[in-house]
Parts: sequence; structure tokens; C-alpha cells
Amino acid sequence: FEPKSKIMKGKLSANTSLNQAKSGQSSVSGGSISSGSTSSNNNASSGLSSTFEFPAFWHNPPFFTLQPVLNTRQKQFSLWSSLLVSYSLHTHSYLYSVPPSSSSPPFSNPSISRSLPPAAITLLFDHMASQNMGSWTNKEKTKFLIKTDGIEGELYEWVMDMGKGEVVLTVWEIRKGEESEGKKWYDIDEEVLFKILQNMEKQGKCKRF
Repeated sequence: FEPKSKIMKGKLSANTSLNQAKSGQSSVSGGSISSGSTSSNNNASSGLSSTFEFPAFWHNPPFFTLQPVLNTRQKQFSLWSSLLVSYSLHTHSYLYSVPPSSSSPPFSNPSISRSLPPAAITLLFDHMASQNMGSWTNKEKTKFLIKTDGIEGELYEWVMDMGKGEVVLTVWEIRKGEESEGKKWYDIDEEVLFKILQNMEKQGKCKRF
């Protein structure tokens, strides 16, 4: 499938197909958003991550060790949860793998040679899911999606404010376009963007076909 969406008369419609994805092309035609790529964008936000200012506790080794005392662990998870939400908003990277795909922030701090173990990450994400801060995307619990609160509405308003209701936008333009720079969806993982479009469809703002 090559992901497509259409914006018509105040409604954003999404579609998927695969021919342009293989060729790396994207097209613009009356009232649709299409993408020339369906590959995951796990490392697309590496530049943004380098500019994120981590809090002082992230440089504390015990922060990366699962605390045995329940009350202390709850405080630890609370700090981790706040950190991940802030990190995701800054890097536009909302989808996390368990175990992490690389030994890099936020779950690893090379400067102190510490990493949060995969088992602890799973428990952390279970905690975040219980607090409605995100959700597992599969039964195996290998991918977790941080809640993308507000992005659906902002994306829809942005499209309408830009006067794009009858103009074709590619998914690449949404994720990488100059007009998207500084927006929460800029350089966002494609899989996350498609989930956002799914949510918009449920809200009656997007129709996939």
C-alpha cells in the first residue's frame, strides 16, 4: 500500500497503496495526501534528540535501576513518564521499541554508562498505559505509543487554515514540508502519523479509502 489521504470540503481523507512507495515518489492531485514511502522513521529525529536538555536526575545512575521499594518505584516511573512525554514532544518521536533499537537516549545515558533494562522499560510502559499516557501497539508488548494528545486537532486546523481543503498534500509534505517545520508532526514516524489519521477518521475528520 502507498499511504494516501484526501482533504475535501473540510474533511481529511486517507488512503494507502504501494507503487510510489517503492519508487520513492509522491504525487499531488485534487484533494489527496499521498506518500512515497512506508518505511519506519526510527532515526529521523536524531538531530532533535541531540538538542534536548535532559533533567538532572537522568544523570543519576540509580534512575536507571528498577527500584525494589514500591513507593520509590512509583516515583521513579513518574519521573520517567514525564521525561518521555517531554522527550517525545521535543523529538516528535512517539513510538518506542522494547528492547530499544539502539543504546542511545532516552533509555541509555552513555556519559554514565547506564541503561534502563528492557524488563524495566516494559513495566514503565505498563505504568504509563495505566495512567492513560500511551498504549501498547501489539500483544507482544514490543512497541509502545506515547499519547499524541492534541495533534489530530492541530493537524486538521493547520490544513484548513492553510486553505488546503481542496489541494493535494503528500504525506511527505506533512512530515517533511517547509510549512510543517516547527509543528508537532514534523519528522514524525510514519506509523505514528497513520495512527493519527486513523484517529481523525474516527472523529469524522478523515476518510481512508
